[in-house]
Amino acid sequence: MNRLLKRILALGISISVIGVGDLGRQVYALKENPQEKKNDIRMHSKFNKANKKEGELIIKYKKDLKSALSKEDIYKKNSINLKKSLSIPNVDLVKIPLGQKEEDVISNLKKDPRVEWVQPNYIYYSQSTNFLNNNAYLKQEENGQYQWGISNTGQNINGQDGVPDVDMNIEEAWDVTKGGSSEGTGKENIVAVLDTGIDISHPDLKNSIWINKGEIPGNGIDDDGNGYIDDVNGWDFYNNDNTVFDPMDGDQHGTHVAGIIGASNNGMGIIGVAPEVKIMPLKFIGPFGGTTVDAIKAIEYAKRKGVKIVNCSWANNSYDAALKEAIENSGALFIASAGNDGELIDSGVSYPAAFNSANIISVASINNRGELSYFSNYGVKNVDIAAPGEGILSTVPKKIKASAAIKGNNTFYQGFGLEAIENNSERKFILDKVMKTLGINYKDPILIVQDDESDFALPNYLNSYRVPLQDLGYSNITTYNVPFYDNGPSLSKMKQYKLVLWFTGESYDNPITIDDEDNLVDYIKSGGKLYLSGENLGESLKDSDLLLKYMGVKILFKDEGVQAVKGMKGTAFESVNMNESYITEQSSYKISKGGNYALEVNKDSYINSQGYTISNNAISVLEYLPSYNYDKSYEFYDGTSMAAPYITGLAALLYAKGTTNIEEIKNRILNNYKPLESLKNKVASPGIPDAFRALGGQVLSLDLNSDGIVDIKDLASIAQRYNLKYGEANWDYKYDLNFDGVIDIFDLVKVANGIK
Repeated sequence: MNRLLKRILALGISISVIGVGDLGRQVYALKENPQEKKNDIRMHSKFNKANKKEGELIIKYKKDLKSALSKEDIYKKNSINLKKSLSIPNVDLVKIPLGQKEEDVISNLKKDPRVEWVQPNYIYYSQSTNFLNNNAYLKQEENGQYQWGISNTGQNINGQDGVPDVDMNIEEAWDVTKGGSSEGTGKENIVAVLDTGIDISHPDLKNSIWINKGEIPGNGIDDDGNGYIDDVNGWDFYNNDNTVFDPMDGDQHGTHVAGIIGASNNGMGIIGVAPEVKIMPLKFIGPFGGTTVDAIKAIEYAKRKGVKIVNCSWANNSYDAALKEAIENSGALFIASAGNDGELIDSGVSYPAAFNSANIISVASINNRGELSYFSNYGVKNVDIAAPGEGILSTVPKKIKASAAIKGNNTFYQGFGLEAIENNSERKFILDKVMKTLGINYKDPILIVQDDESDFALPNYLNSYRVPLQDLGYSNITTYNVPFYDNGPSLSKMKQYKLVLWFTGESYDNPITIDDEDNLVDYIKSGGKLYLSGENLGESLKDSDLLLKYMGVKILFKDEGVQAVKGMKGTAFESVNMNESYITEQSSYKISKGGNYALEVNKDSYINSQGYTISNNAISVLEYLPSYNYDKSYEFYDGTSMAAPYITGLAALLYAKGTTNIEEIKNRILNNYKPLESLKNKVASPGIPDAFRALGGQVLSLDLNSDGIVDIKDLASIAQRYNLKYGEANWDYKYDLNFDGVIDIFDLVKVANGIK
């Protein structure tokens, strides 16, 4: 059983189905897991995610409850304590003391005539499903070539050819507006992103980030009087501070969402749907999700700053009355991801998307062929429209360093996977050094433990290890594939092998169970040799005896995927130097022989200030370095998390053009779309939004050949395309005059009626 789940169950935390996320990625286990499977969606699986904050309830009292003594009586009667009064009238967050059963307290409160409703403090997860892990190095002249949602010319995205014009006509919309200040109010056009944090230093985002002009940076004073000190760029409600980006919290998701909405037009990287909009980072999701209470605080923050458009790429499967009320009282339009369970949600399931609130747009996902994504939730009642959500390229944070350490000649810990190395010859070079250092001969029995959760739709990286080993001449290799969410091989099984090579690929929710740890420790103690590899293992195993005592590894910082490998002087890996173009003085640092494996920028000062003790147990031998700039900080994600910000960006364009009424913005989006056959009976507005038409840019003239008159030549233009349907070759939306997805008799009649 998963180590985190065991700890959760030990604490009595309820686990239930949550709607997906993502990562994904997505409260999530260690951070949102963005990888999901077509027929068995992981992110909101009931065995994987906590559905609510243990020991906390949200209570709404009846309006006629005016006496503080009445509240005190309710608290005393139910043995609960006030934790905080929320911004919603008559709503409190309360704490249940240890030993009290939550279900009993809820049952008693519901019977109290002074209580309108009571609910848990739910936890929400981001809604991305895949980190496809094919970083795009985007040169200036390549800007946007992968952004099929903006311009689909049929280009191939991750192995799939698109269908031309299955896009949102965003390039045409930019002739109308790019999302700057609102023509209707003259005010700055601000979109709030309620999510994980956002890397506000990313070159595609730094000019798009909202600046609180009422706050003086760094003076330690709440200058604008909103209750938050130095909230220059927004607020982190998860950590309760003003740092809206925490790389160790897994803030990739919010950064990706922000790029889709508002990456600036700077001639490099990508461009957002509304490249002149300002993005307000409101972080409420962290390594263990985000709560109802923190979401409400973020909504209130945005409301007080006058924000009218809010992106919500996250979900929970429980009806949340407190969140619903906060959304409905916000005065803003909320764009919510429909969820990634591949389910019909007309009876609920995924919130806030399934709330019947007038100020919510619920968004499904489609691929570059106009097909409903396999993972996307749907429903003509609770899902309004679809948008691009598969193979979506956007911004991610700059990567962080990782290392590899060896203790004696028995264990080797690698804080990155060999899948991150670009080619097999380089993998062979590293593996050759590892095998020789560990003293493994070509005929020694080797057990490769594949624990990368590829049976649950994460990438399969077995060949990143098996193929180079075979090429090196190691012939006695056995593979053990660990089923998703199960224990690995037994101790007796492992003891049959000279070396156990255990890798975890891109799994974020540590697949190495407590039983696995015990078996690996006993295996090492029995004289076995262990090679442990995984880019996300450090955080979850950092306090384990396996790493600290038996592998000599102390994790100070969490590692992430990065782009270059360099061997340390004085070790067998000294000559390893790969992808050297990314190794620079800015990114390189040294860990001296004999020092603990660590992942921080300044090792000595960090250890001294935190009180860590340096031991000589392990030698850091291999360093995996990031690029010192953001060249590689773009990735493809899948999910309704990616679809929602496309609609958010369109809403921002409409607001900039002067449509300031949120109901009108919603209607314009839902009433102007390109029909898609795959969405019939799946979503309320069965198509992909047409930004150009929504902005009022549709061709109103019947002079289709632009010769100055409406005549028989225009009829001929229609006739030449008669019976062409949306998505077919030679399709041109301007000839579909009634927007029904087919050029037919109705369009001929419209032109005929215009002939004088």
